[in-house]
Amino acid sequence: MFSRLTESVRPQLLITDGQFKVPAQELLEELQQAQWELGLEVHGLLVGVEDASEGLRSISTHIHTVQLHSNAPATVRSSAAR
Repeated sequence: MFSRLTESVRPQLLITDGQFKVPAQELLEELQQAQWELGLEVHGLLVGVEDASEGLRSISTHIHTVQLHSNAPATVRSSAAR
């Protein structure tokens, strides 16, 4: 995967409900290498929930939480994932 990242760095979008298992160690290592060498950032977005799964935390460099309230504007909280 990392070799593909270095050939062509383009924004990618992964849409998920956030409930997935921690990826294989090989993938985590390739993501970490891309973060160091390419400056890759992986942002997780949680809408209406507070807690990210371990899988989402393991791949995200930042997690943003949007809380929805019935009669108020949405509030956004951001934090570094690791």
